[in-house]
Amino acid sequence: MRKQRRKQILCFITVILLIILVSMLLPYGIRAVSNIFMDYIAKEAETETVREPETGNTSVLVSGSENAKGNNAPVTELENLPAETDAEILSKEADTRSQEKAEYDAGLKQYRDSVDPEYMETYAGSIEDFINGRQKQFGDALADYLYGLYDDSYTVDRVNIIEKVREDASELSYQIEVFVTSGAQEYSEQFICSYNKNWDFYSFYNYQQP
Repeated sequence: MRKQRRKQILCFITVILLIILVSMLLPYGIRAVSNIFMDYIAKEAETETVREPETGNTSVLVSGSENAKGNNAPVTELENLPAETDAEILSKEADTRSQEKAEYDAGLKQYRDSVDPEYMETYAGSIEDFINGRQKQFGDALADYLYGLYDDSYTVDRVNIIEKVREDASELSYQIEVFVTSGAQEYSEQFICSYNKNWDFYSFYNYQQP
């Protein structure tokens, strides 16, 4: 009798422990099953998404005028314009620069032709020493310098050769004053002008008074 009762108690305790164990493991089991089920649903959704363009309505993938007609939407002019390539853009920029240079050169040539100043000298012999029959080189160099600074805003009237600044075997420099007019107003500005004896050209620099 005692053995029978003890066996019943052990069975009861075993059942209680099993119930406790199952209740403890049940949430983990439910979570595992739920994760498996959610993974399955996600994979199915991805598969449907990949297959949708083949089996579904492909009109959403159509671009350009056909899609616009299907939606009764007007086609803008920009949609019909072909995209410019980098080569085309560079070509247009090169054409623009070439045109600007051609316009600049034409304006400079016209300005050069207009520069024919009267020459004066502060000290006798300065014109012969510094210009010495090189009026063309001097006038072109002066026109280039003034045109680069002021465009064709000023008309060159007179140039005064003031005094020699320095001279060596390759260069001769003079202080000069250039008289110009713009409309009825006359202006003057002093420069240092250097003549390169080796290469036969004049250069102009701003004159800084001491």
